Amino acid sequence: MESLQEALSMDPEELGKQENLWSKKLVLWYYDHWLPVVAGKKWWRDEIKYFYLLTDTQDMAGVQKVNCTVTSEAFGLLVYENYQQVWERQMLYKAKHGVGALLPKSKTQTDDDGNDINYYQAKWSNSSTGQVKYAGWADEAYTRLATHTEWVRTFRQNDEQQDKKKQKYALTIMQEKNKNKLSKSIKDKKKRARQEPPKTAPEPRKIIRIDE
Repeated sequence: MESLQEALSMDPEELGKQENLWSKKLVLWYYDHWLPVVAGKKWWRDEIKYFYLLTDTQDMAGVQKVNCTVTSEAFGLLVYENYQQVWERQMLYKAKHGVGALLPKSKTQTDDDGNDINYYQAKWSNSSTGQVKYAGWADEAYTRLATHTEWVRTFRQNDEQQDKKKQKYALTIMQEKNKNKLSKSIKDKKKRARQEPPKTAPEPRKIIRIDE
């Protein structure tokens, strides 16, 4: 968890150095792949994330709303911290035994290394508890959520004071990574624009006056 937040907090000039390549990749993964899950693809979709900043706003039914709220990002950090060890253990196990290797699904099962389901248990959540599925969060998770919320709020305030240089750097490396994808998207838009017939302006609405 600390490595992710440390990478996000690093100065862009430091991230550009060869010795910090892993941190740069972590920042790229966070903005390009993790945040769409956190904010929702409706908000952090390709048309937004490759051209705007995380704290920019977009019009939703006449109301300007931020691309990703502080609470949403903080909850994303909580989920990441909650499952980080599980994901790492699963990846190591499948790297050793193959992607098709089965993981234990019940307390009576073990994997090929002798680990039971508790070995792959998330840090604070339990899918088998709570009133609805995946609602069983330990009390400590709520304390961590408050901590992450304060971290995100402070990060955004500091970045704002520096002309959002960290967010702008993330936008730049996302554009560089996806330049072929962006080029194709622009060409497709131009092609559709040539094919679509010109739109006629709608007739002005008639105003009917009713005398009381």
